[in-house]
Amino acid sequence: MPADLPPEPEEFAGILYTQGFPAPPSRFVLCDTGEFVEWVFPWSLEEAWSGSCDGVYHRVRGRLDRDFDPPRLIVDPIVESRWCEPDDCGGGCVPQLDTCYAEHDVPNGCDPLISQCGDDRCIPERFWYATEVSGWMFHVCTSEDKTGVTGDACNYTDSPKGEIDDCADNHRCWNPEGDTTSPGTCVPYCDVEGELGPACDGACIPCSATERGLCVSGCSGEDCRVDEFC
Repeated sequence: MPADLPPEPEEFAGILYTQGFPAPPSRFVLCDTGEFVEWVFPWSLEEAWSGSCDGVYHRVRGRLDRDFDPPRLIVDPIVESRWCEPDDCGGGCVPQLDTCYAEHDVPNGCDPLISQCGDDRCIPERFWYATEVSGWMFHVCTSEDKTGVTGDACNYTDSPKGEIDDCADNHRCWNPEGDTTSPGTCVPYCDVEGELGPACDGACIPCSATERGLCVSGCSGEDCRVDEFC
């Protein structure tokens, strides 16, 4: 760590505005001053972060190094990370979920309504630089093959991402509280347009990152908390 930096980290808040990927470092605009900074992590001080989802609000603790132009914020740790809201940093922030896609190569991408994984299972992957509330990236094949079907009780495993449940392919473990730590029910994926796959007997609530949804009952719209799961 450079010797002339503050001995204790301070808290900074700002919004990321991506410049594409691969690309120059993303702009992190500090809320209190409007200043544009780049950021690095303590283990990679010479490598500024490039590429990110456009419109992610962060609160971080770190040290600002003004020996660089623009200054570099040495981040350790990230305190909060979520899609920005209209009143963040004085207003006007509109998150751009689609900007995250350019960052990721998806060699084993799949559609949860189409059998594309052989004996494996199609599950969602989260965006890298945002929290669980920020949404999902895409679906990928995994060897985590489970058996729960529509109406079966289900749970999530202790995997680091908390993404693996014990439902079968084309299903997802869902509960109306949006809580992956509590038991839920296996529900099927559905096509929001109603053109692919079996008809949904309940409400086909869209997922955040795809045109697919989950076929749920007993709730409507945002009250279904589908984005917490798919």
